Amino acid sequence: MPTHEVPRHDLMLLLGDTFASLIDKGEVDVVANREFSEFDVESDEWTLHLEGWPLTAGFIALDDEPATDSGRRVALDAALDSRHLAALRQLDRALGGALTAVLEDSGDALSGLLVLVLRSDDSSDLLDSLDE
Repeated sequence: MPTHEVPRHDLMLLLGDTFASLIDKGEVDVVANREFSEFDVESDEWTLHLEGWPLTAGFIALDDEPATDSGRRVALDAALDSRHLAALRQLDRALGGALTAVLEDSGDALSGLLVLVLRSDDSSDLLDSLDE
């Protein structure tokens, strides 16, 4: 019986390495479309969508995204724990800041909030300060 190899892709490999512990625990999955131009990191509560290589676009989505900025802050804080944030920061470093750049360029309010969180050292302090 013939075997079919899945083509290797640098971003897919990087996502797999970055999120390995979360993948092993069944907390996230990494999915690519057939053309390898779109990639998703999916959890039960959020999805990170990335396009292109090098990255050309990206955004974060919550399964239940509130309509207000304050609601988004609370929901993002609840959906992304410290392990998720650590993996996202590691991915951004490995990509030379390209993750935060495409999230910022998306114009999406939730993605913009995630950029602020990723650039801060303590996301809980940042989210608290945004409420003031």
